[in-house]
Amino acid sequence: MKTYKKMKLSKIEKFIPMMEKQKVSPVARSKRGFLTKLQSVKGDYNKLGIKNKKTGATWMDTRHNFIKRHYNQALKNKEKFFIDEKPSRRTLALYAWGFDPWPKETNKYIRKLKL
Repeated sequence: MKTYKKMKLSKIEKFIPMMEKQKVSPVARSKRGFLTKLQSVKGDYNKLGIKNKKTGATWMDTRHNFIKRHYNQALKNKEKFFIDEKPSRRTLALYAWGFDPWPKETNKYIRKLKL
């Protein structure tokens, strides 16, 4: 199984206001969502082996499936992950699940805006 790199919580949190403004990934950001769980374990992905009550899968399984589905769909549709040097809605959604599809571009954007 392919492993998707884990984005640091401190980096993800820089984009939460943008996610909220664009209404991106409300499920991941909800009280019972992935991002909230990641925050509750202070960014320690190793502590996300707890099973999701709804699906019976671990949070890391759910994360993997979300990323695989959305990342591959974006690649297949030739979507841009950055538009005018800003992360796209799809990219923000992937951030909410702890995955950065283009770290170099993300870091460039963070430096530009001094986030």
